[in-house]
Order: sequence, then structure tokens, then C-alpha cells
Amino acid sequence: MIISKILADELDFYRFPNIPMTDKGVLKRFKLEGMDLCFIRNAIPKNPQSVVSISYSMTVENDGELIYVISLEKEDLRVLSSMLGVSVKELQQDYGTKGFFGPDHIVMYGDDRREDLGPYAGARDEASILSYFLEAVYDSFDSVEDAEEV
Repeated sequence: MIISKILADELDFYRFPNIPMTDKGVLKRFKLEGMDLCFIRNAIPKNPQSVVSISYSMTVENDGELIYVISLEKEDLRVLSSMLGVSVKELQQDYGTKGFFGPDHIVMYGDDRREDLGPYAGARDEASILSYFLEAVYDSFDSVEDAEEV
């Protein structure tokens, strides 16, 4: 996903209910080419209709508008169960888990699109996830600069 910070529209949390709030759980903040980046742990979705748990997320704002998000998300099978009218046990079988959450997926939002990159297979420590997210931001905005922590 390549995004132009100038042409990108603000993300609509009604259309994409899993977009996180940017004022809770912030671990670090960065600047990149005039954009504001927030690295968030246990992000809370803006829309209460969300069916996911967000372990980590990185948001990108340009001129105060949220234009890009990359998240480590997993579906909450309990919420999904009540929405679909299907038992949690049945969903656990479908997802191949005994827990209440599906597998972690990397999901990106930007340019009025949602892109699921599939299951996350990287290291689970915070530094590795931060590095993964920053690389994704650099790629998505075609940036050759490094973000500066603020």
C-alpha cells in the first residue's frame, strides 16, 4: 500500500471500525516528514462496534488528520459469537483455537482501503513490533528518512 500524505483522505472510523484512538496507550511518538506517528499498546478502537482486540498499533496523522494505521489485531470470538449468533465453541473450532481470540494479523488502513497482510509471524517483543511497524510506514509513504522520536 503506497500512500501520498498530501492526497490521502482522513480515515473514517465508521467505515473502518477497528481504527484505534490515538490518545490512549501511547508508548512512543515520532515525527516523519512532517507527519505525527504514535506507537500504541492495547489500542482501543474508536468505534464501539469493533470485534477485534488490538495488541499494538501505529497511527499516522498529517495536519491533524488520521491517514494511515497499521495494527496487530485479533478477532474477539466472544463478541463475534454474539454478533453472528454462533456459539463461541463453534468459532473456536473454525479458528483452530481453545482461547477467546483468533490469530494475530497485520492489518493496514489507508487511502480509503483496508489491507489484511495475514498472520503475524515475527517476534513478539515490543521493539521488534515497533521496528516492523516503522518499516511498513517507510514503505507505505515511500520514505527514505528515519522517523525521529519526540
